[in-house]
Amino acid sequence: MAPRRFAVLLLPALCAGFRSPSFARKLPRLPKAETATAEATPATTEKVKLVEGFGVGIRRDVKARLPFYKSDIKDGVSVKSVSALLYLFFACLAPAVAFGSVQGATTKGAIGAVEYVASTAICGVVYALASAQPLTIIGSTGPVLAFTSVLYGLSTKLGVPFLPLYAWTGLWSSLYLFLGALFSTSNGVTLLTRFTDEIFSNLISTIFVYEAARDVVFGALLNPSMAASEAFAVAATACTTFGSATWLAARRGAESLKRGVRNFLADFAPAIGICLGILAGGWCGARAGVPLQKLAMPATFSTTSGRPWLVPLGALPVKYRWLASLPALMVAVLLFFGSGLCGNQPVS
Repeated sequence: MAPRRFAVLLLPALCAGFRSPSFARKLPRLPKAETATAEATPATTEKVKLVEGFGVGIRRDVKARLPFYKSDIKDGVSVKSVSALLYLFFACLAPAVAFGSVQGATTKGAIGAVEYVASTAICGVVYALASAQPLTIIGSTGPVLAFTSVLYGLSTKLGVPFLPLYAWTGLWSSLYLFLGALFSTSNGVTLLTRFTDEIFSNLISTIFVYEAARDVVFGALLNPSMAASEAFAVAATACTTFGSATWLAARRGAESLKRGVRNFLADFAPAIGICLGILAGGWCGARAGVPLQKLAMPATFSTTSGRPWLVPLGALPVKYRWLASLPALMVAVLLFFGSGLCGNQPVS
């Protein structure tokens, strides 16, 4: 079984979606007098400039958030945060491992699960400490995964090393996003509608479903080189993971269980589904004498292929360094939409 098929253990559970946890902060209710006033007063929408002066938006965000920075960290040191930490841990780890295993196959080991987990951890900590949205999940998405695969194919056709091209593309996209932040281009999300949000969400969900179904159907069930027992174990793993995660996520509205139990099962449905899928696949493989292949990981903390952590930027010819600005613009748009739609509430 190919290493990328390990993603079958995780992608179906991600298709079920990490729903809003029960421990999410609730909006305070307005007093009756304020509620009546708000209902009597017609809603007004303040016009926001799509482009502002240099650093105006950043200064405004820092000024508004700085008084609460200390309390954001201090108030989080509580026993009540344990469930939130576990939820976010699996919400960050599962996509990193799943996408990393798939990316390791598409890039021939240039980027794998180790790099995805390490980058998710480092960027997540830095973003949480420096941003105004400390609970935003930092990690790869389906469109970025597809983009990286296309970029790898482009580097192969051009005959240039992939990692330097990938690094220069990342530097250019970082520059675009940095300039966008300096001039408050994120205000453009005010033009997005619920339709835009749902289209982008469907795109991400479709990529999740496609990657999982492709490995199960074409990589196992319809693969003539794979034994029937091994194909059955792969299918059992995927079906158990997806089925249990979906069923548990729907338990939030069940009336047969206590509220705390329902919320726990719904919040951790993907994590529980992954564990049950691994057990089911392992049991089927053991019964058939065909153990499922595990994700290949280095014995020490190193890259997937054993290469150095630092990418030689100078290995890419100068003209391709400038040409990398073109695909960087596309990935910058993907990241802009991803963070804008996930971190903000589009208007109806």
